[in-house]
Amino acid sequence: MNTQFLPKLTSIIAGTVTMTVSLIIPPKAEAIVYGLKSRAIDSDPFSAPPTNLYSFEEDGSSFTNFGALTLGGSSIDADGLAINNLGNLFGFRLTASGSTLISINPGIS
Repeated sequence: MNTQFLPKLTSIIAGTVTMTVSLIIPPKAEAIVYGLKSRAIDSDPFSAPPTNLYSFEEDGSSFTNFGALTLGGSSIDADGLAINNLGNLFGFRLTASGSTLISINPGIS
């Protein structure tokens, strides 16, 4: 058996174990999680307004309900929440005829 590669293999395995251990113990979470919650009506398969925007810390603390999403002063039905690299929130306003991309500003009706 050729053993000339064993030290390198042992070194690679040791490095992998060290990396795996560091990934198991993550640093304290700092992310804010955002979500949307629409109203369901009994057996209707579709959601309905109002849709509330909420957030909480990644560890489950600091829940904030921003209230109903509104457009032109009226509550809307929304879905498909996303965030860009600048922290801006986007979603889709749902209507009977389809959906429209919207920008969502927490705390602003």
